[in-house]
Amino acid sequence: MNGYMDTVVERILAHGSIPVLSTLPPNLIDAEHAEAVFERNRVLLQLADKRRIPVWNYWRALRDLLNQGMSPDGLHPSICCPDGGTAVFTAEGLQHGFSMRNLTALLVLDEVYSVVLSETFQE
Repeated sequence: MNGYMDTVVERILAHGSIPVLSTLPPNLIDAEHAEAVFERNRVLLQLADKRRIPVWNYWRALRDLLNQGMSPDGLHPSICCPDGGTAVFTAEGLQHGFSMRNLTALLVLDEVYSVVLSETFQE
């Protein structure tokens, strides 16, 4: 996976874009799946560090939530509310994996945007 991801990152950078790598959410199916997620996330974090590119650590954002922000199947993020809301940014909504995913994705993109603009205006 590392060679493939490195190639993808290289191509994105070559086109003048900024890649944002995302860690995988927990996989609670069994120990083997949990270990595979841990290993893939380790590789992604090392690549981001090596290439000095931003990371959206979705795994970390979920780790303290009920059931680590995962639905009862252990594979998919949990959904808030009876209507299946995935962007419920209330205290209750942010106890669920999909709402936390959407909020933290926006926060990471906002941070990247702010850094890029601040560097652009300093030149």
